[in-house]
Amino acid sequence: MKLKKEYIFAFLAFFIGLYTFYLALIASPPERQMGDLIRIMYIHVPQAWLAMFSFTLVFIFSILYLVKKDLKWDKMAEVGGELGLLFIILALLTGMMWAKSVWGHFWVWDPRLTTTLILFFLYAGYMILRSFIETPDKKARFASVLGILIYVDVPLVYFSVKLWRSVHPSAFKPGDVLITPLMKTALFLNIIPYFFLFILLFLLRYKLAKREIKTLEDLR
Repeated sequence: MKLKKEYIFAFLAFFIGLYTFYLALIASPPERQMGDLIRIMYIHVPQAWLAMFSFTLVFIFSILYLVKKDLKWDKMAEVGGELGLLFIILALLTGMMWAKSVWGHFWVWDPRLTTTLILFFLYAGYMILRSFIETPDKKARFASVLGILIYVDVPLVYFSVKLWRSVHPSAFKPGDVLITPLMKTALFLNIIPYFFLFILLFLLRYKLAKREIKTLEDLR
């Protein structure tokens, strides 16, 4: 009996996640200044990276729709936008938990945090636009143009700590966080189960989207 690919990705996400979460939450040492609070990094960073990855997919699929005029690319962009919003919300929430413990406030108007919040509002607006336009081709065209334009904030989030003075810590900037080889390994390995989870969610959501495409084609 052939296993469905969704089951395979669910299996990989769960069992690899057990090991990587063990590395992150138990095996890796506390950081010299933050102590065990550093463990939020192993959850927060993969969520933030997957949000950026999701929005990059929106950008790519939007271009493909405008070139090929095939609704499947627009639906893939929609799924990417939905998952991107999910992960950006989780990244913001875990970041706020860390900020409250370190800075004493859930929020500070740091360049990295501010550009990330703007990113959330931009893609929330992208999804709202999609819900307001009923004509499929018109919706796909407007959404694709918007999905390309608002992507400018994704690299801005990444470069914000370089362009402006930022208090946002970085595990890869000397002096910000003392990260040991085991901590670095745990951080990168923790991205793997999150990525498999992302693929699983994408496949499941796109299955529903394909039914929507079929319904729209039948109505034409």
